[in-house]
Amino acid sequence: MLVNYTTKELDLLARIMRAEAQTEGDLGMLMVGNVVVNRVIADCYTFKNIDSIEDAIYQPKHPQQQLKKILPKELYEENIIILQHILYGFMPQDLIAVHLLGIANL
Repeated sequence: MLVNYTTKELDLLARIMRAEAQTEGDLGMLMVGNVVVNRVIADCYTFKNIDSIEDAIYQPKHPQQQLKKILPKELYEENIIILQHILYGFMPQDLIAVHLLGIANL
C-alpha cells in the first residue's frame, strides 16, 4: 500500500475521482486518484504539509464548500476498485493493460 488511509478518506477520494473525471472513464479516474496519492507521497516544498489523503484533497486552494457541491451522492463498485488499484501502486498504463487483457481483479 502506498499511503495509509481511513474509511472516510477512501470514500472521499473515490467521490473526488468520480466528480472530476466521470466523463473520462476509468483511466481518467485513475489519473485523478494518482495525483492525490502523489501529493501525499511527495516530499517537496509545494506539498510540504500534506500527510494524508484528506490533507491533499482539502488543501487551502480547495475550499471545502466548493468540493461538497461537486461530490456525487453515490458511488459505484468500480469507483472503489479503481481506487484500490491506485492505493496499491497501479499506474495508468496498468489499467490500460487490465482493460485490453480483460482481467477484472488484479
